[in-house]
Amino acid sequence: MNRRLQTSTNPYVEPDNEQQDQILRRMTGEQRLRIGFEITEFALNLARAGIRHQFPGISDEGVKGRLRDRLYS
Repeated sequence: MNRRLQTSTNPYVEPDNEQQDQILRRMTGEQRLRIGFEITEFALNLARAGIRHQFPGISDEGVKGRLRDRLYS
C-alpha cells in the first residue's frame, strides 16, 4: 500500500482511506467536480439553517447578509 503520511493534527480530518481514493480515481473530473459542488451546497444550506436557528424570524435577505458576513469576515 502506498499510504501518504498524515501530517494533520486536526481531529476532524479523516485519515486517508485507500478504498475512497480508488473510487475517486475512477471518477471523471466532471463527477468529482459535481461532488465538490454538492458538498459546498450542503455546507451553505447547513450554515443557513444555523443562522435561522440562531435568529428566529430572520428574513431571507437577513440570512443572505449574515451568511455573507460569515463567509467573508
